[in-house]
Amino acid sequence: MLPQAYAFELIEIWLPKAVWSGESSWIGEDSESYDGKKGYSPLAGGYYASRLPVLEYLTEIKRQASVFVLREITPDYWAPLGVWVVREGMRKALRNPPKKFDSLEAAVSDLAGRISTPKSEWMQQAKMLSDFRFQTTLDFFFK
Repeated sequence: MLPQAYAFELIEIWLPKAVWSGESSWIGEDSESYDGKKGYSPLAGGYYASRLPVLEYLTEIKRQASVFVLREITPDYWAPLGVWVVREGMRKALRNPPKKFDSLEAAVSDLAGRISTPKSEWMQQAKMLSDFRFQTTLDFFFK
């Protein structure tokens, strides 16, 4: 979660030999900004199942945030049980105390160390992180 107006981005990575990826990996991305989503997500139900707990959490804490979600599906996930698994996994993750980082780069490095897909492959898709790194906000002028 980044301290900005509401936005949501999900990147899904299906590793080789995962249920629907075949012999090669697949990376998909979808996102929305404060003004909402246009059309149905190409990531289908997984997008909405990951977004719902985020919206519930932000409503509960009465805050906005730009939220980046990275989901890596391994060959160990051999029997997909439906999007409820994604929804409940997100709810469980949001019940944990948040990790706090001094910079976006530190957060991305921590995330990159938790998955097997090289950062260079999924960062190309990450629109929100790119925008956050390079867009100057009013806060910059008041530090």
